[in-house]
Amino acid sequence: MGRPASWRQDEWARARLRTFGEAVRAARLAKGVSQERLAFASGLDRTFVSAVERGVRNPSLLSAFALADALEIDVTKLVRPTEGAWPRPRRLDNVAESTETPYPESKPGPRIDPTP
Repeated sequence: MGRPASWRQDEWARARLRTFGEAVRAARLAKGVSQERLAFASGLDRTFVSAVERGVRNPSLLSAFALADALEIDVTKLVRPTEGAWPRPRRLDNVAESTETPYPESKPGPRIDPTP
């Protein structure tokens, strides 16, 4: 029996987080600054910066910009593709037009009377 699709998606996400973290670490070391200095300059906690560099935390878009600004680089330098990571997400131009909703119809829940 194979692994579930969610496992493959998790692997894809972990590969992206590791790649991002490696890029942050490489940029930090190229600048010759410590994690503590980078954390202070970016307004983030040092333990969070460490976890991002190890690929175990998923930084928000704002955190990614804060790290890039502190490193004085464009955020795109931190986000680069990981070759061979699977599965690749669908590209919008490859998704067939559909009138179907991706979620099944939901049934209305019980009515709640707003009066006490």
